[in-house]
Amino acid sequence: MKAVVVERPGQLVVADVPRPEPLADEALVKVAACGVCGSDIRYLHGDNPWASQTLGQKKPNPPNMALGHEFAGTIVGVGAAVSRARIGERVGVLAYRGCGRCLYCQTGRHNLCGEVEHIGHAAGWDTGEVNPAGMAEYCRVWADMAYPLPPRVTFEQACLLDGLAVAIHACNQGRVARGEHLALIGSGALGLLILQTARLSGAMRIVCMDTCPKPLDVARQLGADECQLVKAVPECGSWRGQFDVAFDTVGSRETLTEALALLRRGGRAVLMAHPSDAVPVDTRLLSGERSLLTSANNPYPDFPAAIELVDSGRVRVDPLITHSFPLEQAVAAFAVAEDKEKHGAIKVLICPS
Repeated sequence: MKAVVVERPGQLVVADVPRPEPLADEALVKVAACGVCGSDIRYLHGDNPWASQTLGQKKPNPPNMALGHEFAGTIVGVGAAVSRARIGERVGVLAYRGCGRCLYCQTGRHNLCGEVEHIGHAAGWDTGEVNPAGMAEYCRVWADMAYPLPPRVTFEQACLLDGLAVAIHACNQGRVARGEHLALIGSGALGLLILQTARLSGAMRIVCMDTCPKPLDVARQLGADECQLVKAVPECGSWRGQFDVAFDTVGSRETLTEALALLRRGGRAVLMAHPSDAVPVDTRLLSGERSLLTSANNPYPDFPAAIELVDSGRVRVDPLITHSFPLEQAVAAFAVAEDKEKHGAIKVLICPS
């Protein structure tokens, strides 16, 4: 079968790999669609965002690393111990699993587990062989992490469930409350999902910032109160000190400083993406009980919650899907996803079948 593999940093190929067989507690999914995430691009270039954002560590990636964790498809096989998942079932996949033994797993914070296995993120699969991932014709998944999709949720929409679950957790981390004012630095797919979940949490005013016009056009469609096209380094201007919560989905030294500067006293900055290297923080920006928070992945319950939000129509994901490529054109798909300004890309899909 065909799968998207990083042979070495910067070298992406569509490789011929053996079709996997499910283990006892697994299901085999015929992949219908998989999203290209910003973390996929970072993995391509040798970074390990899972290790930096969850563990605060720099970790090398294994060779022949397969990519893809935002995916959906149809179950075509199950392991001997599987009772719930059924062949023929349409599913969205929660692409990570905690160890189940550590303090974090025991307290429902599986997203913080240091021994996590993560499909498409290399964690737990560093054997040197090609590991399971969603940018492939078939993928092994844990059967209990394959969530049935309601009839109204398409495979393409299901590729946004991972990001929506992350957005739900981010709003919980930021303690978004009714009547608050929010700033979003970076209005790509994750920012646009946070926009919608924050509104459902009662946010009164939401301002979106981005360096590209396309996501701001979509942000207006989705109900943003104000949109600002900015330079590579955002500028606070008259907005300094106006916001209760600021989400930084970019993760640079400049945007982190910007997020803190936007806060009023008692405000919370939520860092959604981390710089690869350590950056200094001007602690004066934390005066007046301002807080700097981080958000990593999502606890398990946020994934079925995301399915319900899409199924009910309370969160719209179709406007975020801008491009779709067949699996054989994965290299071109990544080129489009990397150059968002040129192509107007928000969420790029790779569709094996």
